[in-house]
Amino acid sequence: MAAPIALFVFRRPDKTRATLASLARCRGIENIDLYIFCDGPRGTRDEQAVADVRAIVEAFDHPRKTLVISTENQGLARSIIAGVTRLCEQYGRVIVVEDDLTVSPAFLDYMNTGLDTFADDPRVMQTSGFAFARSNASPNSTARFLPVTTSWGWATWERSWHNFDPDARDTDALRSNYALRSRFDLGGLFGYYDMLQKQEAGRIDSWAIRWYWSVFRRDGLVLYPPISLVRNDGLNSSGTHTSRSKLLWRGLNHELPESSPPMPDQVAINQASLAELASIVDPLFYRRARNLLRCLLFRVNLTMQTLMRGPR
Repeated sequence: MAAPIALFVFRRPDKTRATLASLARCRGIENIDLYIFCDGPRGTRDEQAVADVRAIVEAFDHPRKTLVISTENQGLARSIIAGVTRLCEQYGRVIVVEDDLTVSPAFLDYMNTGLDTFADDPRVMQTSGFAFARSNASPNSTARFLPVTTSWGWATWERSWHNFDPDARDTDALRSNYALRSRFDLGGLFGYYDMLQKQEAGRIDSWAIRWYWSVFRRDGLVLYPPISLVRNDGLNSSGTHTSRSKLLWRGLNHELPESSPPMPDQVAINQASLAELASIVDPLFYRRARNLLRCLLFRVNLTMQTLMRGPR
């Protein structure tokens, strides 16, 4: 069964138009229910842009389109939580797209194949259309699993979303267990724990960090394509991404693949992809870790040789 699409739009008419155009090129979209969730303006300064976006989505030609109009501003987090919950309860699964994404014509093929293939495996909690930049990837390479969620073009099942904890409870384990906290941060590559603390303190309102925590605490896995089927066109120099994290988006302006990658045979973390992610995010960190490992191995070998020779 094809999953419905939940498209979330707000006040970016040009981005919304581009996202809809890319979705229109997806194979089989005419047979898929499309729900467009339109958030309300935050004030008078948003009213014109919001009205322009609504005119665009109202004019978008799709035989199975449903508009969900909010007269008040819900904010992205509340909008996504409510929309995903509604469609998961109604359909049992959902594909989620935001209004700054351009997707490949193969995006829906891949997402629905992943949803069908792993529908009954509780270890798999999300499928991602996005992939981190890779220099040696091929569109025909097999999709792979990583232990981290994404917010750029994704899908899930009701069985997984049922475990979503909007209150992000039971985080004391991260505070008291350094090893667990390090694993949550993917070995220190990302500041997810800091982000979760900001969420708890009310300094940010992120559905994504709460979703990641919900998946992490159940050892959930996420399916990723070998080459990104999604491009984020909302990134610019005024964004809040750090210089280190920008390495992730390097090379993501490539031509989006036209075909869907094959599914993996095994449900397990792809360690090679995880190591490659480390080399992308922090090359210096990766080199230090590699050199430290080589040094330790040298010392172990030297000690073993000394023991084998015995006392003189």
